[in-house]
Amino acid sequence: MFAVIFKAQVGNQDSQYSETVAIMRDLAFNKYNCQYNPPLSSVLDATNE
Repeated sequence: MFAVIFKAQVGNQDSQYSETVAIMRDLAFNKYNCQYNPPLSSVLDATNE
């Protein structure tokens, strides 16, 4: 089992960013059978998520 955690600086997100995220999400769930198991939480402090 693997866990993938993304950490990024929050900033302006253009359409290319959104398209890339959608592709990555689709691959994760549909090709690599990643599972979403709520509850997941996101913590945002100023510029970090």
